[in-house]
Amino acid sequence: MTTPRIAALLLAVLAACSHEQPRPTPASTPAASSATTPASEPSATTDSKATTTQSGPPLYAAQETPDAPFRAEKPPPLPGQLRFAAPVPVERKLRNGARVLVSELHAVPIVSIDVLFATGVNGEPLGKAGLAGFVANMVTEGTKTRTTTQLAAELDEQATDLAAGAGNETSRVRMNTLKESLPKSIELLADVLQNPAFRPGDVDRIRKLKLAGLAQKQGSPGALAADEAAKLLYGEKHPWGQPAGGTPETVESITVDDLRRFRESWYRPNNAIISVAGDVTADEVVALLSIASASGSRRGCPSSCFRRSRPSITASSTPSTSRAPPSLRSGSWGGCSRRATPTGCPCWSRTRSWAGSSPAGST
Repeated sequence: MTTPRIAALLLAVLAACSHEQPRPTPASTPAASSATTPASEPSATTDSKATTTQSGPPLYAAQETPDAPFRAEKPPPLPGQLRFAAPVPVERKLRNGARVLVSELHAVPIVSIDVLFATGVNGEPLGKAGLAGFVANMVTEGTKTRTTTQLAAELDEQATDLAAGAGNETSRVRMNTLKESLPKSIELLADVLQNPAFRPGDVDRIRKLKLAGLAQKQGSPGALAADEAAKLLYGEKHPWGQPAGGTPETVESITVDDLRRFRESWYRPNNAIISVAGDVTADEVVALLSIASASGSRRGCPSSCFRRSRPSITASSTPSTSRAPPSLRSGSWGGCSRRATPTGCPCWSRTRSWAGSSPAGST
């Protein structure tokens, strides 16, 4: 390295060492920071307020929105006490015996129809747990004149939502549709209720889905605990004491004949309530339902079979193998007795089979 280069390097080092480095200032309080701020510096924005943190430079709040004064105002008191008046539906009855409840709501052009059957899990025979839900899943899987894909295509064309399910005491088929699609949608609903196909291929597909759901339930502690609680509360021979959705064994044992028998026994007009709400009048919807259900059958159990009271669980001082009320273990649940029910009524045969015994000569 030459002498001029060495001299230049030394001069650069000396210049760097002689340069004054900035010294860190100690943390100051907000008051001190604001006091040391030059008064001549303009604020960042004319409408913002400066705020500071404990160890940082001043921060500025966001600019207020135009509706900030309105939001800061306290609402004035109401002129009077509000009262809620529940809508009272108009009740009609179809020629086939089904009750119809109509609530007119003309705000939007949408109509909702719920067909509620007064039998659900409580209609399942012993050893067929999961049958009610199986039937509810199958009634929307095609009819005698429409396959599953054809039915789905027609529902999509009408922008109609169709679903079904089953609970402890009810089975339900629900439909939501536009007002302009109501006639066609009711036609499809009636076909689903009156003519389900129960094709073996569809039955096997739904069975696999239900078995997969039961396998997934094994990973849900809450669902397993609910099944155990129901078994202790109602007893192992009562439908409500069975695992929700059945077991893999009971689901595998359900046949197409079981599905048809359950639907024919309980999906009846004299066991149904049709609830309608939306942009429709009572006369209009009753006329459409009457045309669609003209081929429906009224035969079946007497109405006394369906009026079952909700069981009341009371403590008992005597030990029992079942903790369900005596009325649930005796086979005369909710007043459905041998004297009031003719031989052959599914209500009688199922309640007796729930108790684990059946009188001689009964079916």
